[in-house]
Amino acid sequence: MPQSAAATAINPAVVLRYPADMSRPFQIGPASAHPAIAPGLILTALLAFGCSSKVNDDSIARVNSVQLTKWLEKSPEKYLILDARPREEFVTEHIPGARHVEPPEVDPNDLDPSLKGYKALIVYGENPGSTRARALSKRLIQARQDVYWLEGGISEWKAGGRSTTRAAGSP
Repeated sequence: MPQSAAATAINPAVVLRYPADMSRPFQIGPASAHPAIAPGLILTALLAFGCSSKVNDDSIARVNSVQLTKWLEKSPEKYLILDARPREEFVTEHIPGARHVEPPEVDPNDLDPSLKGYKALIVYGENPGSTRARALSKRLIQARQDVYWLEGGISEWKAGGRSTTRAAGSP
C-alpha cells in the first residue's frame, strides 16, 4: 500500500500510518525516530479523557413530576434539586428548594462537596429538550452521583399544578 494511501492525517503534527505489511498495527507520527511516542500518546489520552465509557442520554435515569413529588413528601432531605437553566430564569422562577448550577461549574473529577451525600440529585431544565439539563446530568453521572433528570422540566412541573418560587430579592 503506498504511503499516501496508508496515511490519514489527524492533525498536521500527528499522522496515523497503517503499514502495508501490518507487522506493527499502526505508527503515530515519526515512530521510527521516536518509538515511545505511541505509548505516551495513548497514556496521555487516557488521562485526559478518562477510561470510562461515554455518558449518553440513555444512561440518564428519569423521574416524572408525580414521582418526584412523592419522594419529596416522604424524605425531602434525601434529594437535592438542581436547576440547570440560565441564572436569570432561576431567579425569576424555580422549583421550591432548588439550587442553581451551571453545567460548566461541575467538575466530574473534583465535585463540590455540597453536591454529595444525597440519595439522588434531581436535575431539570425548561422543558424535555433542555440541553443544559442533559449536560449537567451527564457531568454529575461522570462524578459517580445518582442522578435523575426531571422529565418535562419546570414546564411539566407547573403543568401539574405544582408551585414555583422566586429567588430572594427578585422583582
